[in-house]
Amino acid sequence: RSKPSPVKPTKDAIFASYWPCLNPRVPLYFRTRMQAFQAIAEWVQTEISAQRRVLLGFDFAFGYPARFAQSLLGANSVFAVWDWLSGRVTDAADNANNRFQIAAEVNACLPGVGPFWGRPSHLKIDGLPEKGSLREGHGMAERRLVETIVPSAHSVWKLFTIGSVGSQVLMGLPYLVQLRAEFGKAISVWPFETPDTPVVLAEIYPSLPVIGAQDHPGAFVTPDARQVDATSTYYSDLIDRGEIDNALNRV
Repeated sequence: RSKPSPVKPTKDAIFASYWPCLNPRVPLYFRTRMQAFQAIAEWVQTEISAQRRVLLGFDFAFGYPARFAQSLLGANSVFAVWDWLSGRVTDAADNANNRFQIAAEVNACLPGVGPFWGRPSHLKIDGLPEKGSLREGHGMAERRLVETIVPSAHSVWKLFTIGSVGSQVLMGLPYLVQLRAEFGKAISVWPFETPDTPVVLAEIYPSLPVIGAQDHPGAFVTPDARQVDATSTYYSDLIDRGEIDNALNRV
């Protein structure tokens, strides 16, 4: 969103669950990304101070299809891409942001037209096509390896309309850069780093059938809140059974 979400919890907005520390266990609703980040950073500090380990999951892609970093920056490094975006993306306290302009800047660095696409029809930005069918010759794969295994996931290049995960990635990754800067060696990022730190950041996908969000009990206001609760329940159960480290070490 480019403006704060409505005061009343609504779909397609930010929800977070702080398991098992929230009582009652109800996913929290945030109207802006900045508010969510501030709360999450406080939770992480609390857990580190208490010497408890944290699995911190975010529902957006942590990377792009193969060869993107090399093509954009000449370096095969996911964190180089994160830093590049962090230095360019702006996100104000009211959610105003420049994600479409940054996507066009990326497109300009690559051959052809694309790979990013999607924008409001009234927003005319050179180099950012409104439709995916207008792209050509950019040289990037449409999906990451994991998205060939989970075909329901949308492409990270899509910025607008239903399933616009591309915008979530552009706006989310700079906040992960801030978390890494704030907590330093206490944080590792799975699967790019060994997950043996107090805090492990991981990409999650609440729509996975194994998580069972669609059938998850609870009278939550929105499907987003139900997904968040189902996901935190699923991974908390893995942790309780001592299975999470085995899962994280299977790459």
